[in-house]
Amino acid sequence: MNRRTLWACAALLLAATQHVSAETYPSHPIQMIVGFSAGGSTDSVARIIGRSMQDKLGQPVVVVNRPGAGGEIALQYVAKAAPDGYTLLIVTGSSSTLGLTRKVSFDIEKDFVPIAQVALSPQVLTVNPNMPLKNVGELIDFARKEPGKLNFGTSGIGTPSHLAGVMLNHIAKVETTHVPYKGSSENILGVAAGNIEMSYTDATSVLPLLQAGKVRALGVTTAQRATFMPDVPTLDESGLKGLVLPLWFGISAPTGTPKNVTDRLAAAIKETMTEPGIKTALNKLGIDPAYTPSDEFKAFIHNELVKNAELIKLSGMKTQ
Repeated sequence: MNRRTLWACAALLLAATQHVSAETYPSHPIQMIVGFSAGGSTDSVARIIGRSMQDKLGQPVVVVNRPGAGGEIALQYVAKAAPDGYTLLIVTGSSSTLGLTRKVSFDIEKDFVPIAQVALSPQVLTVNPNMPLKNVGELIDFARKEPGKLNFGTSGIGTPSHLAGVMLNHIAKVETTHVPYKGSSENILGVAAGNIEMSYTDATSVLPLLQAGKVRALGVTTAQRATFMPDVPTLDESGLKGLVLPLWFGISAPTGTPKNVTDRLAAAIKETMTEPGIKTALNKLGIDPAYTPSDEFKAFIHNELVKNAELIKLSGMKTQ
């Protein structure tokens, strides 16, 4: 047997192996990697979606938390994982922009295959209820009359909440002062205590204090009103045209994962997202289901990166 024949046989064997593995996929448990601690919103989304997916796939979907560095540790892990469909990533808006603020060892667009977007959650613009501001228009008027007097809290420098504040300042042509906290809980509690006048915070953290009357919600950063807080207008409809900066969640796999496998996963995710119980469970967390297929999700990620890169530039933030 000559060398050419050997190479041909090897290629056929590899193709046959990939075909069989795709046809029998999955044959053992799948890991769903989360870059944040157990109990948080990202972890909860993974567990809600994973439980339903495993019923469709016939194998357990095991959520594995690899927290640290704002999600970077999980992204590094999945980027280097075998592209066989057994290691998936819950990708989020905050973790996907890490490469815009510091050097990382992965490229969110090149090293991962987007399978589907599964959920959206608004950032909520809140104020202390003792503030004489009932809507976005009144807040903007105040900010224009008193430049720099309004302090807006966020969950940290370079986070989506910080970029929402940058975006409002730019669109409304006002000056509000950034006060970074160490996380969402400290941020929203700062508003409730009156230590800062306003904040941009994820709906998951806002809802308990909003329901208790400890904060007032003026608007949300999603393109449509959230189904779980329908009386709160979007910032876009409140006069801040184009201020759409949601928190989002999706599922990706390492680049090189066979299309037959990603198609099988995509079908399981799509079926999962039609279940009424999924919407109920997510809404309790301050999250709306929002399924989009692979191609649309890929374009969405690209557009988010372009938008966030411009906001980081506007902020004057220095990248590491």
